[in-house]
Amino acid sequence: MDIVRVSFTGRVKDTGKVFDTTYAEAAKKAGIFNEHLSYGPTPMILGENRLIPGLENALSKMKSGEEKTVVVHPKDAFGERDPELVKLVPLKVFKANGINPAPGLVVVLENNLPGRVQSVSGGRVRVDFNHELAGKALEYELKMDERLSDEKEKIRAIFELVFPRIPVKELKIARKEKELELVLPKDCTKLEDLQVRKIGLVKYLKKVVGEDKIQVTEEY
Repeated sequence: MDIVRVSFTGRVKDTGKVFDTTYAEAAKKAGIFNEHLSYGPTPMILGENRLIPGLENALSKMKSGEEKTVVVHPKDAFGERDPELVKLVPLKVFKANGINPAPGLVVVLENNLPGRVQSVSGGRVRVDFNHELAGKALEYELKMDERLSDEKEKIRAIFELVFPRIPVKELKIARKEKELELVLPKDCTKLEDLQVRKIGLVKYLKKVVGEDKIQVTEEY
């Protein structure tokens, strides 16, 4: 399992539309800026199937400081569009869930798949459950900022992935022989899903530090 920090901008190849980026100014220009996200070199885990295959394959071959542009075709991205994933859903299903459907609205129904409303007509709603980037070739501008080798830097990167909006500088890390001790920042105690996140954190930490004893606590 490799842990890296990457800067990138992803575009739809045919249109040039930016759909994701680690650069704040590029996000603002594309109209996708999110004040709740942190911009800058982003930690990524390779070898865990967390990324689309084409992107992971490209990153796995890059060295620290290297920059490149890669094109990822649908089969190595979000797949081809499946006509069977375009469904006609009775309007009453939306009403029962307190949803007023309108074209462009993203909804999650009984199948737990996010879908985009295409049209509303005659008591039926046409919903596309394909990924919005399905069937599209993507172009990524990539910069491999760093391949992490230091254990503490890897731990901090994993923390950023599991707790994306918590300042990593407040994470306390200590090692005592074969025991790793982490004290989570106080802001973590405000999260309703803290215990679930802690389990995820430990899962990845075990792959970084081996089978050492891991103690994760939080300050109140």
